[in-house]
Amino acid sequence: MGTAVANPARLLATLSLALRARPAGPIVVYLRYAAYFLEAMILAEFLHRRGIVHAHNHLGDSSGTVTMLAAKLVGIPFSMTLHGPEVFDAADIWRLDVKIAHARSTVCISRDGREKALRHCLTEHSWKVVTIPCGITFAEYATDNVRTGRKLLFVGRLVPRKGVHVLVEALAMARNCGIAAELDIVGEGPEYPLLQSLVADRGLGDFVVFRGSLGEDGVANAMSKADVLVVPSLSEGLPVVIMEAMASGLPVIASDIDGIPELVRDAETGFLVPPGDSQKLAQALVRLLANPDLARSMGARGRMNVKERYDAERSAHALRRIFAQGATSVLF
Repeated sequence: MGTAVANPARLLATLSLALRARPAGPIVVYLRYAAYFLEAMILAEFLHRRGIVHAHNHLGDSSGTVTMLAAKLVGIPFSMTLHGPEVFDAADIWRLDVKIAHARSTVCISRDGREKALRHCLTEHSWKVVTIPCGITFAEYATDNVRTGRKLLFVGRLVPRKGVHVLVEALAMARNCGIAAELDIVGEGPEYPLLQSLVADRGLGDFVVFRGSLGEDGVANAMSKADVLVVPSLSEGLPVVIMEAMASGLPVIASDIDGIPELVRDAETGFLVPPGDSQKLAQALVRLLANPDLARSMGARGRMNVKERYDAERSAHALRRIFAQGATSVLF
């Protein structure tokens, strides 16, 4: 706490910033932001002791508020990465306008994310909002795997916005069309019991396997045995799992939302379908699984696209430049 109180002028300036970063609301909002301020004082002491010269936050929500205030207390630059979509849906609650104005730079992981961030800042601060996508280490993924031609894969949290229920319905439709499709579901979450019941109700118990949560090696192994990655989300940012699948040579069927079209080129590296439309998703599944040559060619194009555009080392260097120099342009 000593760092915060050692400079009264900076302490008052940080209190003023905390008030500006507080959304309108009842007394409980004041109490919550008072807690954030106390947390910021603790973090400021840590930053000061470690000699940190730049504070970066990777979420932009409550932790972004604490990081911003702590950096102000210490007198060092602050920046943040906005992944979305939750932070954009609650932009007024997390006062993205104040954070973007105060930050040295704001990094978005997709062009779609940048467009959404720009809706919450003044034109005079728009130059500080840049795009640096997430990336992968391409060399870790191989395509020389034996595949069955019928294995679908989902990887993600089992929550409503991931749209797994839409995928289960689409799988039932595809099998009714004579497609011998199977589905591996990798992930955990509160929708697990509901999805189990839906699988049973649709008579898919022999064709759907819930794999639970897997580490990086487990996910890579699942991709090595899959033929198609399916991302039926109702909202998204820029899913790294799509990059991983493409690097593994898999075509991708995904919802045409948010940052996904920046990764999946419709009819080139996979298919884009309307979110929540199980019938359109089923049609895409049937088309791809019934045409293995098409699936292979899409997978090859996707692998090339990821190699050219989504390299983790390149993204890391770009982020490092942000820390050192601040934002100067849209980097990707």
